[in-house]
Amino acid sequence: LRHAGLIDMGSNAIRTEIIEFDEHGSRTMDKRRTPIRLGDDVFSTGAISEENIRRAVHSMREFRVACDGYRVDAIRGVATSAVREASNGPEFLERLRLDAGVEIHAITGDTEAEFLHCAVQTRVDTSHGSFLLVDLGGGSVELVRVRDGKVLAAKSFACGAVRLLNQIDRHADELTGDGLTSAIRAAYEPIESTMRRDFGGVTDHCIAVGGNIETIVELVALEHELGAELDVLSCTVAQIEEITGKLAALPQLERMTRFGLRPDRADTIVPAGIVYASVAAIAGTTHLAVPRVGIRSGIRERTIEELLAADES
Repeated sequence: LRHAGLIDMGSNAIRTEIIEFDEHGSRTMDKRRTPIRLGDDVFSTGAISEENIRRAVHSMREFRVACDGYRVDAIRGVATSAVREASNGPEFLERLRLDAGVEIHAITGDTEAEFLHCAVQTRVDTSHGSFLLVDLGGGSVELVRVRDGKVLAAKSFACGAVRLLNQIDRHADELTGDGLTSAIRAAYEPIESTMRRDFGGVTDHCIAVGGNIETIVELVALEHELGAELDVLSCTVAQIEEITGKLAALPQLERMTRFGLRPDRADTIVPAGIVYASVAAIAGTTHLAVPRVGIRSGIRERTIEELLAADES
């Protein structure tokens, strides 16, 4: 059996996983999510703060110890838009390498899109028909158009949930209802027009990925007494708009208590709901399928492929 460590350093959180695998399959041995919001720094000041650098180093040191405990054969780590755009991004990654012993690479939006398609394919057969894949993170939104299993177009848009919150009133936690949704839509509208131009048209299926849409579709399932244990969940655009409206009407603290949301989910879930509903409309679909995978799932598949191929050569 082989072991590998995986790191997805996003704009809203750092996600890690240790997997055990062979040619017959894989399983998760350790899985963590650390709420370090690098995007708050980068999208407001342009650089990662020293405090968050120290927190990230501490988190990666702990992960390195866990990896050593499993004697991993490799660690694969990627960082997305916040680190990619940070003025001190290269220095930050070097600190992680020297002080925590992990090597993480800032990847392009195109590479994010490749990982997204790879991840979705583990749950959804994209070999027949047309699909629009959407992954909303803290800093960016990746859109991928797929037809009969082939990627036709992919593009990254700078309208992630954390970035949108940073573009509106800094006291967004005090905004509710129409005031909040109007502010978010105003910030998002210019990019929505570009999305519509580049990806508009009738699509057979819209596949949505990301922590916020998973939470939204689970809330929809609870509200409408639907099964929430399936690998791939589904909901209508109207249901997304309904639950997003209910969340927007509440102060952030009440979203947390009434719906059991973490602080770093309670603020981003409203802009996320607005964007996901918009993308579905752009795709010309009335439903979204949510396969509960992410960038890390794509990294996982690629890492397993690479290490098993190396064994054979």
